[in-house]
Amino acid sequence: MRARPIRRAWRIPTLLAATGLVGLPAPLPATPQPPAAAAISLPLPPSVWPARAGWEPTPRRDGGAPGPATSFVSSLAAPGLGQYRQGQRRWLAYAALEAAAVVAFLGARSDARDLRRDYRDFAWNAARHGLSAAPRTDGDFDYFERLSRWSASGRWDADPLRAGIQPETDPTTWNGSVWALALEIFNVDAQAPEGSPRRARALAYYHERGYGPPFLWAWSSAADRERYGNLIAASDDRFRDARLALGLLAANHIVSALDAFASARLAALPDGAGVALAIAVAVP
Repeated sequence: MRARPIRRAWRIPTLLAATGLVGLPAPLPATPQPPAAAAISLPLPPSVWPARAGWEPTPRRDGGAPGPATSFVSSLAAPGLGQYRQGQRRWLAYAALEAAAVVAFLGARSDARDLRRDYRDFAWNAARHGLSAAPRTDGDFDYFERLSRWSASGRWDADPLRAGIQPETDPTTWNGSVWALALEIFNVDAQAPEGSPRRARALAYYHERGYGPPFLWAWSSAADRERYGNLIAASDDRFRDARLALGLLAANHIVSALDAFASARLAALPDGAGVALAIAVAVP
């Protein structure tokens, strides 16, 4: 009779191990695993998102709200307009600051111009009128500043009977100080002949910086000159105030435009959009 093969031979070692006759092979040691990392997710505001090439936020469709570029241009042209179109109440602050700066600028400029006209008229009546037959001609700003520092311009031609120009020699006057400086610069002796090259260069310097007949002046009293100095100082102060107001206007336009741009950029982000910064902390 043919013997039946044992099909469940795999059970023998197990049974032998159960009776203690044969021991099972020792299990392989477990492979050590790295310590688990605890992930911490920190949401980041959109203002610190890293730039990614080709990425642009999806604009929000909320009934025609202005985009960043439109808001920037609107507030740059009229501070507060971009914020108003976005429904933000701080447009009132920008508009109020704009109105106050405009009023301050116009007022300061008007006062400065009035004071400038006053000190020019006063200089003509108190120090210039009658010194020359030439019609009234107002000089530049430096000319009127010198009127407040010098009591007299001095003569343009010290000896009209002689041919050519004989410069003023009194150094306490403006023209006299110019001629003294010219003689020093070009190393000219006061008694040098008129045809010498150095004297010719000194005369050219005098012609360039001295004041001729239409601009001569002489203050009759120290009180008049002091009053004139106060008028010109007040005019300078008001012109300075006008420049400050103009700078405030420019700053208000720029700040309002940047604020409107940033607000519109944030409002254009889709709802729920965000970026998280993942920080892995090793836990032993």
